[in-house]
Amino acid sequence: DIDAYINKYKDFTMLPRDISQQIINELINSNCLTEVSLEAFRDCALQDIDLGEYPGVKDSWMDAISSQGSSLLSVDVSGSDVTDSGMVPLKDCENLQELSLSYCDQISDNGLKHLRGLVRSYKASHVVECVANVMGQYEMQQIDYTIPKS
Repeated sequence: DIDAYINKYKDFTMLPRDISQQIINELINSNCLTEVSLEAFRDCALQDIDLGEYPGVKDSWMDAISSQGSSLLSVDVSGSDVTDSGMVPLKDCENLQELSLSYCDQISDNGLKHLRGLVRSYKASHVVECVANVMGQYEMQQIDYTIPKS
């Protein structure tokens, strides 16, 4: 069991960032990352976390993801069960350039309000926005835009 093995080490903060990044990528690619094993990557300064369509991703995963802080450049939780409250921890990831939330139907405009001003890159950034349709239901719309210099 991968969780038992990872628990021997408790965390990977002592490893160089590139090694931690390779380990988490391999766990994701082999479908072995769990909420428990994700905790071992807390504060590892990871740059990219691609959990798009990954099974079981929910709000409780977002705290460990956001613990990467200013190192975190890209997050994909598309197709997950993340809700509005899962967006709150990401507000501290000030260098986040790409955030993919496609098919996250539990995230509304209220959740996205936590992210206002977050994406500060001057290059094109991929973001996803919730908009209310005529029936008052939320639907996801993907937009690409360049953030103007302030």
